[in-house]
Amino acid sequence: MALTRTNARYVRTCGLCLSSPTRTVSVAPQQHVDGSSRDLIQKLSSQVEVRPRFISTEEERALFQELEPGLKRKRYQFDHWDDAIHGYRETERGTWGSVCEGILGRVKSVAFPEGSPLLGPVHVLDLDKAGYIKPHIDSIKVCISR
Repeated sequence: MALTRTNARYVRTCGLCLSSPTRTVSVAPQQHVDGSSRDLIQKLSSQVEVRPRFISTEEERALFQELEPGLKRKRYQFDHWDDAIHGYRETERGTWGSVCEGILGRVKSVAFPEGSPLLGPVHVLDLDKAGYIKPHIDSIKVCISR
């Protein structure tokens, strides 16, 4: 699972986009998915579930407060070994405070089937205002159990 922060706002990424814990909002993918063609967006719409406001502003703030002390000591990097990410700093986190553990538990329950084996720590990316992640397939380095 990954959390990505851009412009001081977290963008939730873990194979899908997420929303309110009490209801799923059905929206047109064009509102939340950007692609190079209408055909691509159409194909993606069956692969992505968008749930606006899944993580509240207060929860976002809790995640930020827990992560910022470690991230602020790191510099933004503008190169990546496979050229997939630009303008980022990153960390991994294996343990969380109780509030964040609850938030991430809710994300996991929606993003992964019950009983799924998950990789170790949560990988966190903080994107610079000019940072971005290119479309890519993760390397075997990040897809195997540690």
